[in-house]
Amino acid sequence: MRNCRVYRFTSRAKLEDLVRVLVEGDIGGETIEEISHDMLRFGDRVVGPVMDILEKTNDDETFYRLTYLIECLQEPAFVRPLMKLLFTKRLKPALRGQLINVLNSFDVDISDTLLGSGPVGPRETAEKFADLALRDENFLETFLAEFQASDLEHQLKMVNRIGALKSPRAVFLLFLIGSMRRSPSSVQAVMQLGRIRDGIALSALRRLVTRTGEEEVRKQALRSIRRLELLGVKRERRFFSFPEGPIYRVLVSRIDGMGEYTVTVSRFYDERKNRLAMSIFHINENLGLIECYGNFRSTRKNFDSSVSGLVKARVSLDVPYEYGVSLIRHGLYLTELQGGAYPAEMPLREQIFSPRELYPERHVFEIPGFSEEEVRDDLTLLEKTDRLIDVPECSEWVISSRKTFDYAEEIFRAGDPISDEILREPRRRNLLRKFIRECVYPLRETIRERLLFTAELMEKGKRSRRHVRAVLCAALNIGEEGNISFSHHPFIEALARESLKEAAEYLREGADYRGFLDDFEDE
Repeated sequence: MRNCRVYRFTSRAKLEDLVRVLVEGDIGGETIEEISHDMLRFGDRVVGPVMDILEKTNDDETFYRLTYLIECLQEPAFVRPLMKLLFTKRLKPALRGQLINVLNSFDVDISDTLLGSGPVGPRETAEKFADLALRDENFLETFLAEFQASDLEHQLKMVNRIGALKSPRAVFLLFLIGSMRRSPSSVQAVMQLGRIRDGIALSALRRLVTRTGEEEVRKQALRSIRRLELLGVKRERRFFSFPEGPIYRVLVSRIDGMGEYTVTVSRFYDERKNRLAMSIFHINENLGLIECYGNFRSTRKNFDSSVSGLVKARVSLDVPYEYGVSLIRHGLYLTELQGGAYPAEMPLREQIFSPRELYPERHVFEIPGFSEEEVRDDLTLLEKTDRLIDVPECSEWVISSRKTFDYAEEIFRAGDPISDEILREPRRRNLLRKFIRECVYPLRETIRERLLFTAELMEKGKRSRRHVRAVLCAALNIGEEGNISFSHHPFIEALARESLKEAAEYLREGADYRGFLDDFEDE
């Protein structure tokens, strides 16, 4: 009760008392917000006591409380000491990530430290920045995202500031910027590499020559190599440890209701097969590659532990390496087709692949060992495809739209059980057919493609041929060559029923998502 009594009289409490309550008290977010409101009267005097604790604490909970307090206070005087703390070597990656979030709340990007906003001199700040990017993968990910989001002028300023170090520390960042696809600042980064008289820069440039698909970048890399060689730099030195051992495991997730799936690739660093790196590529069936992320400092044990639950639940399946690579290439193909931007981490995550292994190429479904005509004409199997809606690989598929909720509201009236049986009544069955014609039929090609994707994934993932055959049968009977009309297709009926039942359940719970779905569809 001591902490509660101290806080109850905050109008007369000293600043030190409030800070002590923050550190020692059994409090939550709301209380921290109330304390921050009381602290406003102290102005920038709060900075010293709070930062003294923040810089010394080894307790994660205390760190999160104080950074949340700082975010609530929005006192500008915190920015400079926070930026200085950002470069402290002892800081854990997760805590540094929290610090970055707090700085973002002040409209401060970590890239600003490269352009004269650092807590020390510009050169020392840039050195600390480059050094931290090598040690902290989360920090590096944030920088890449901020760099990509910046305009060209800002990007070139950052490249030149990093290059001005003329130090081996700068090589890794310049290499990643030079590896960016369709980036106008890549050539400038490669030019800066040619001004660093060190074998590390020579090694990075030669790696770029073998890996880049950008002709201008390759030409500039060759010019920079010649420049270094003329300056007497002829022996390479390793600038970063990339995995070059055997591929360990490749997993592909089932495609979800949003038409998205992931491809996870893991590779050992060497033949000892313990340390590994992994890259995860998030792909949308229409937009292509929308995100990639990963971990360059993992182990076989940690990787297996992280994916075991997904594999057990058949959310993801182990597949051959070539199949996973083909799907990533398809994601790149769709990105190019849509004119979209590549994910900021792409130059980092593609380093676990062989040179120029990832390029845009349309994936063609191949499901060997089945006669399409024979599978399509298996009417007994077709009648059972309604059961596929319960197979893990198809279980997340529903049609979500305003009209789904409108139809669900009309079909399942107050007091009606939400069940398949009630949908067999003539009036409701007619509404079901109308819903299929109006809301599901326009998606027929998408549904067919998803079924083909799923059949191929199940075949590559060594699922039973019986299941693969059933999914393939459902896919091949959608379209002009099918043996049944779309609205009477067993799988389509099951998909429509599940979609309506889910919407009805949401409405019964008071969760009407029609406004949200309107906004989503507008986007």
